[in-house]
Amino acid sequence: MLAGVKHAFLQAAFAQPATHRHEQLRRQLLRYCVEHPDAKDTIEGILAWWFPRGSARWSADEVKSTLDELIRDGLLTGRSVRQSEVIYGVRKEKLSEIEKLLGGFTADTDE
Repeated sequence: MLAGVKHAFLQAAFAQPATHRHEQLRRQLLRYCVEHPDAKDTIEGILAWWFPRGSARWSADEVKSTLDELIRDGLLTGRSVRQSEVIYGVRKEKLSEIEKLLGGFTADTDE
């Protein structure tokens, strides 16, 4: 029963018909936020600093659409600082929820 609830929870959190690549990006962004809950950055900064060396390369469009999705899911924040620039960060009150989401995945599913 509990496994079914956990599976349903994860399906709801990752509900969109996503590719493995998209899921990998989503997990990497969330992991970074859990490890660095005070981090806030623009897409350019995220591309430069948030991903481990040697990890998959992401386009600005992929990162932006995934960040926007995580904002819609209520897990991240986005604050406009200029007309075309947004600063992204984690909702600290959602950290335990994010950790639970990430706990449903093993390391071998990341890459």
